[in-house]
Amino acid sequence: MTAMLETRALTVRYGRHIAITGVDLAVVKGERLALLGHNGAGKSCFMKILSGAYKRDSGVIRIDGKEATINNPRDAKDYGIETIYQTLALADN
Repeated sequence: MTAMLETRALTVRYGRHIAITGVDLAVVKGERLALLGHNGAGKSCFMKILSGAYKRDSGVIRIDGKEATINNPRDAKDYGIETIYQTLALADN
């Protein structure tokens, strides 16, 4: 079965600091997934790469088996990926 979303060897660096390295993930249609980890584990960084907010240094993202080019949020939206960020500033109450 072809994964609807797949990452292989995804890596992001900030200068000499490695934020995430070698992330492999495959999600098939109908599957539900939770991304869990300690503070600083790279969860937000990973999601921001998928949503186009951050750029990956290396690795591959595939959507429905085809390599995806995601350089900004508009690219991600074209692949059906959008992020809703948790923030208290959305409503003043």
